[in-house]
Amino acid sequence: MNIILVGVNGALNSGDQTLCSATLRLLREIYPGAHLSGVHRNPDLQARHFPDVEWLPQIGASFSNNTIRRRFTNLHGLGTTAVHVALRSSSGAALPAAWRHTYQSIARADLVVGCAGGWLEDHYVSIWTNLIHLSIATNNHVPVFIAPQSIGPFRHMLSRRLAGRVLRNAAGVAAREEISQGYARDLEVPEKKLRVFPDLALFEQEADYAEADELIDRLCGPNIPPMTGTTLMPWSFPGSSNPSLELERYLDKVAATAKLVFQQSGLKTLFLRQIRDDKGHCGDGNLVRRVGEAAGECAIVCPDYLEPGVLRGIISRCQAFWGTRLHSNIFAATQRVPVVAIAYQHKATGIMKMLGMSEYVVNIDDFQPESLARLIVDAAGRKEEWRQVLNRRFAELEPEWGHLKSFMIEAVSHFKQ
Repeated sequence: MNIILVGVNGALNSGDQTLCSATLRLLREIYPGAHLSGVHRNPDLQARHFPDVEWLPQIGASFSNNTIRRRFTNLHGLGTTAVHVALRSSSGAALPAAWRHTYQSIARADLVVGCAGGWLEDHYVSIWTNLIHLSIATNNHVPVFIAPQSIGPFRHMLSRRLAGRVLRNAAGVAAREEISQGYARDLEVPEKKLRVFPDLALFEQEADYAEADELIDRLCGPNIPPMTGTTLMPWSFPGSSNPSLELERYLDKVAATAKLVFQQSGLKTLFLRQIRDDKGHCGDGNLVRRVGEAAGECAIVCPDYLEPGVLRGIISRCQAFWGTRLHSNIFAATQRVPVVAIAYQHKATGIMKMLGMSEYVVNIDDFQPESLARLIVDAAGRKEEWRQVLNRRFAELEPEWGHLKSFMIEAVSHFKQ
């Protein structure tokens, strides 16, 4: 059996790396012995982290330093592919050889799986690439299953129509929160094809505590202070008349919050990375250093990108975690550390509700350092109480892994009948 994984953001981001790992584990448990392939813009990077998967080049991907040339390559690849999709071609004959191989692999697969994540909304330009890859499968009657995914919102009619067409033609769609389920219903995805399941990163809980402790020792020396942890993201503030100004305000408020938390509780804030550097891609190291320096003595800056297990381990040593990035928050929850989320999209709000922590959410657009600091100090002071709450919640979520496997098996089997 040949299974192709698309929509893989992959090893640049420790959260996406975790989602890829969990999705692959899910597939191996359901289809042991299947040949697994994946589509990614940087197959070499993925192969270093997932060497037992055949990685195919993403159609339209380019690493050119020249922006015009890179955009032209993107548009040429996706435009040519879109024509083939419209003609219901199974060959991709007019594409260059490497992309043609990807096209044909998808068109002739036994199953195409949309990797778990949050790429089905049109704030990210990658939605077009992912929807076109999925359309190759649906046009060639290959069953498509969408692993737990945040869906919507859709600002553009074309992306909404294409997403609706793909999802309605899929064998099954797993939304990772109720808000996404609502967007899928708005796209008229049949109820029998649609279910809500937890984010797959919630099922990846293994941590490297030994390496995490060594790292903390290097950062702090012999006197390790009580800490909270945080992550940052360069959010684009869609809809704002001045996104750059809004980003600066957000970063300033994070630094101010770290100072207030230290003043009120003596807790320093550990600034952590979630995005690595790679060719053609700048990670979040500069952002973390910049805001950490602005927070001054209240901050500890970890300059290194950490693999997911180490990141979970270091977060486990925090009294509370208050991240903007969704999966660092999930990593904290898996270690039973109370979380305060700075929500930039509905997926953060929905997953905090699933964890039973809705009271600890602020909106990135309008939060104030004073109110955020109060939540962080409160959460840290109730760490043991929240550990027990999270233990119960994870025990309730545990059976969902088996339910997801059953849903996928049933959905794909029904599609093939």
